[in-house]
Amino acid sequence: YLAAHLDPHDTSQFDDTLSFYLNHIIKHLGERLQNKTGSRESGIRLFTSDNLYYRIGDGGEKITLSLNSPSETGNLLDFLDRKARGELEDWERE
Repeated sequence: YLAAHLDPHDTSQFDDTLSFYLNHIIKHLGERLQNKTGSRESGIRLFTSDNLYYRIGDGGEKITLSLNSPSETGNLLDFLDRKARGELEDWERE
């Protein structure tokens, strides 16, 4: 409803809209939400107890939402863990 009534030429509405969708998703996830990381610039990442991964934001003037399956989330968490430990292969760093 909110997105359908936004003025596409008024970028000042972006923050309010992003906040609305983020709060809606967090409320919907409820107790399943395990972790929330990121920022508006990098995209906000939400991880659930059943290994779903939501990402919202980082679309400039466009709000994007992606949802990854448990297996994709496991792969991402493994990648981020290995990246933090400095154990990535050369091809993975590119």
